[in-house]
Amino acid sequence: MSSPFSAVLLAGGRSRRMGRDKAFINIVGVPLWRKQLDTLERTGPAKIFIAGPSHAEWIAAGYDIVSDVRDAAGPLAGIVSAMRRTTTALLLVLAVDLPQITVEYLRQLIGASSERVGIVPTRENRFEPLAATYPIEALAIAERHLLVGNYSVQEFAAQCVREELLLKRPISPTESQLFLNANTPADLALAQCETRPVTRYAVARGALEQPDEIAAEAPLEIRVEGHSVAVVMRTPGHDRELAAGFLVTENLVRSPADVFDITQCGASEGEVVKVTLTNPATFDAAKLTRHVFSSSSCGVCSKATIDAVRQSFPAIEDECCVAAGTLLGLPDALRAAQATFNRTGGLHACALFDLQGNLVALREDVGRHSALDKLVGQALLAKQLPLRGHVLLLSGRVSFEMMQKALAAGIPIVVAISAPTTLAIDFACESNQTLVGFLRGEMMNIYACRERIALTPGSAGTSPAVFGASKKTRGA
Repeated sequence: MSSPFSAVLLAGGRSRRMGRDKAFINIVGVPLWRKQLDTLERTGPAKIFIAGPSHAEWIAAGYDIVSDVRDAAGPLAGIVSAMRRTTTALLLVLAVDLPQITVEYLRQLIGASSERVGIVPTRENRFEPLAATYPIEALAIAERHLLVGNYSVQEFAAQCVREELLLKRPISPTESQLFLNANTPADLALAQCETRPVTRYAVARGALEQPDEIAAEAPLEIRVEGHSVAVVMRTPGHDRELAAGFLVTENLVRSPADVFDITQCGASEGEVVKVTLTNPATFDAAKLTRHVFSSSSCGVCSKATIDAVRQSFPAIEDECCVAAGTLLGLPDALRAAQATFNRTGGLHACALFDLQGNLVALREDVGRHSALDKLVGQALLAKQLPLRGHVLLLSGRVSFEMMQKALAAGIPIVVAISAPTTLAIDFACESNQTLVGFLRGEMMNIYACRERIALTPGSAGTSPAVFGASKKTRGA
């Protein structure tokens, strides 16, 4: 779209779950409102409004502040206020608590819009209406909704779609992280890379002092039916998925029907996720194979015997097959999707791909075990388990427990950029899981169940355990 458009920053929320005005919380040393306004300004709007209270700092800076047309009516009231004030045919809307939204993404929305039709991102049959574009013709719909007391922005967007004033734009797996909603301190920690001074040294340049972004880490307590079952050091965010994945991999639940509710406590109770089961009588703390403390770097400090795990999860019975060339391309796809790692260099990643190499889901965390729990939890909540016909890519080494988690999720093929342990290889062989390590460049080592990998022509002479690299060259 080449016609002028306006933009509005929605900053009038009450921030109850955050405990303080989220607009003035710093993100990497910059107030959240300032960061979001910078993002909007770089999209090139003719005018920017702030929908929210008349803070002295905003007034002093000369911003055009619009008050909500109705108190306690949520973001829809701010959208209406901005629509009434703008002189352009299109309005770009951005909420202050979506700090991961990028200039590039907003420009894509604007480019796909017209003066009469806006764009609303969509995922899992829900809209993301607070990072979207709206034609001014949608004002009449918004005003009707306010008039009858219907303040749902979801329903407003749905009506605009029905009246062909909005087009839906599916959110890709790599774009899902852009919609992190910073409603709680835990959400904010994921969006917020803390800044620390660092000395960077290079032979050609010498020492250079400059700030660096460091990945956040914080404890999370998981309680099941009132019992504290684990304290996990993790990267905050996707905590409900982390708890759900924990339940699956600890054999406490097998389907979404087993879970009645997963709730995250407010700041007053600390970082706690509470799980209630549909049938509490089935909860048996003796099933837990973890100590109560779980480290983000090592995952767990002990594990029950391999025989105990095998009794819980049967061996894989999946005859799927993937091309070797597809596997060799996965590390590049992972790196392209790892937005937080690219900024901090401090996160592990677990990615799920289909057999054609298409990215299905990605989760990052300072702890590799927590990253995998989040990935499995996402699949459980989306009713996708077991994950037959999928490939799991790990950014680090492969331990016994990582293989056990993959088995719990029904994943037949596990590949890693780094090395497996001896126990991981033994577990893979006995559980009928394909295991690949040192997936780098044009090389990989196959340690178990090679039959699921279609080797490229000319590789027939490779040993049964190794394709493209030997253990002598694995560090190359």
